[in-house]
Amino acid sequence: MSPPWMAIIYPGANMMLTTQEINEQHRYIAESDVMLMQLETNIEALTEFIRLGKQENKMIMLNPAPYTKQVTHLLSDIDIITPNETEASFLSGVTITDINDAKKAGNIILQSGVKKVIITLGARGSLLCEHARTLYIPAWSAVVKDAAGAG
Repeated sequence: MSPPWMAIIYPGANMMLTTQEINEQHRYIAESDVMLMQLETNIEALTEFIRLGKQENKMIMLNPAPYTKQVTHLLSDIDIITPNETEASFLSGVTITDINDAKKAGNIILQSGVKKVIITLGARGSLLCEHARTLYIPAWSAVVKDAAGAG
């Protein structure tokens, strides 16, 4: 797809997921090592999923897409968050135009209780922010044939 493009989401069944249905999956949560989620799901069910994961001492990863302000109350229970530049800007209040802005944004997001922030920067790569270090990882050079489904 070449710009301009549009992502259209119909939440449908995702928003109908209940906390009861999450609780019915508790044994699978207990057997997992890492729990990865995104925000295309009912926030109450997502909150319960995180609660069960923390109860079982699982690593909790969140891709905060599509961004919603409702995510802010979940951040202290998230181990790793993977926002893109836009989502990191919403979470931090910092407009990201370069790597230094991304570092500022990542450090602000860390203050919410998240243990690691990985900001994806598109063709520029990504930035890992932890309390003890910040690591910039440049993107590999590639010829993109089709970005459909790339997130």
